[in-house]
Amino acid sequence: MKSTALAAEDVHIAGLRVPDWTVRWHAAKALATIGGEHAVEPLIAALSDPDVWVRWEVAHALGNIGGARAIEALISVMSDPDSWVRWEATRALGNIGGARAVASLLAVLGDVQAQVRWEAARALGKIGDARAVDALAIALRDPEERVRWEATGALGRIGGQRAADALVAALHDSDERVRNEAERALQNMGYITAE
Repeated sequence: MKSTALAAEDVHIAGLRVPDWTVRWHAAKALATIGGEHAVEPLIAALSDPDVWVRWEVAHALGNIGGARAIEALISVMSDPDSWVRWEATRALGNIGGARAVASLLAVLGDVQAQVRWEAARALGKIGDARAVDALAIALRDPEERVRWEATGALGRIGGQRAADALVAALHDSDERVRNEAERALQNMGYITAE
């Protein structure tokens, strides 16, 4: 006899195939909370859903479940035509982590939409892979302040001399929040002492 959780998971997996997009969205939302490995393949199939909000919620669910298959599927979503789906896939990859996600996150630091770029910077900071330092240093010249701010925080979390050098340059940013984050990051790294 199936457990109650597995039975509920099966109901929501079936909901991913219902014609009404709101049912598919609610099914993906439920799977984000209760889904396990059993839900990964059906969720991957739902990444091609015609509704943008269903795809967004499916990316969220895959990010919560995690695992190698989820990472590969989320990497494929980085080319979704909708920027909010790309944003959620980026956020999800940052939450799952792992070296496999880094190359894709580095690529979307150049996305046309600012929210994808700032989420990529944040995700790279969460993962903490030193391979991201040079790209994050370049992101400190992004025209969008939020991207620069997230890149500054990410560099502070990654650390190291190259990150510190980039953060010193960020102390002269035109945005006060970026300057403050650079100073805080350098303090946490031991390069600046608080007064």
